[in-house]
Amino acid sequence: MARYRIILEIDDQILRYESNEYSRARERRNRNQLRREQVMKRASDSLERASGPVINYLESDSFKESLREASRNLARDERVKEALKSGSRAIKDALKRHKWL
Repeated sequence: MARYRIILEIDDQILRYESNEYSRARERRNRNQLRREQVMKRASDSLERASGPVINYLESDSFKESLREASRNLARDERVKEALKSGSRAIKDALKRHKWL
């Protein structure tokens, strides 16, 4: 009888230990989930606060003018690149015709 009582006590201790471990793990998961939710809420709030000024800037005349200027510069840069390519091809063709290349 004493043997069974010892075995039952050991089983009871093991069960209590595993139950406590499970409870601690569940608490950790809950804390981590709460932290993730808090981080997401703060990020969402920050984005919401920032969205107003960003939208205002995107709708502003200043932004539209900057965009037009960038577009003009890009077009000019593309024309310069095309002119350089064309000049380079012309020089190569001339060198080939005179057998220097």
